[in-house]
Amino acid sequence: MSDREALARLASELARHDELYYRQAAPELDDAAYDRLRDQHDVLAARLGQPAWQQHPGDDRTEGFAKVRHRVAMLSLEKAADGDDGSAADKLAAWEVRTRKLLELTDDRPLCLLVEAKIDGISVGLTYRDGALALAVTRGDGVEGDDITAQVRACGAVPLRVPCRDAFEVRGELYLPQPAFVRLRDATLAEGG
Repeated sequence: MSDREALARLASELARHDELYYRQAAPELDDAAYDRLRDQHDVLAARLGQPAWQQHPGDDRTEGFAKVRHRVAMLSLEKAADGDDGSAADKLAAWEVRTRKLLELTDDRPLCLLVEAKIDGISVGLTYRDGALALAVTRGDGVEGDDITAQVRACGAVPLRVPCRDAFEVRGELYLPQPAFVRLRDATLAEGG
């Protein structure tokens, strides 16, 4: 198999796994295996002068939900996973240089970092108006997402009221702790789902 054929095969496999993960919510690979596959693609693509695999999040919009356009694009965070080549440290160092430049921070000024383990959930933007949750939208394709306001209100995972009358948006990741996930899964399976 030629390098170009191998690249096409990797791209096809990545597209299939993106469809399974983002659109069907039925991933076959864990994050580490997917990242290894994408890294294989990107190394081969670079050798052939081709672009890396998509640098934007997948499209998690789902049928049956109203679509909402984000006021400001909702982008994905850049990964800095450990590799055998020490690439995580290189990516973090490059990110620090870009961030210092953006914030106009000189090297002698501290840049405090908080590093956390990856938690896989659903990326959302929560809009509050007059102290109340007004809208909850998934990341979707980064430009447009699903309106999940009713589901977020019902799940009890976020405050429905806040002591602020200004309109503002909070972006983050909603996830179920393991015990809650197990209860939900078991209840769904008991109902034949």
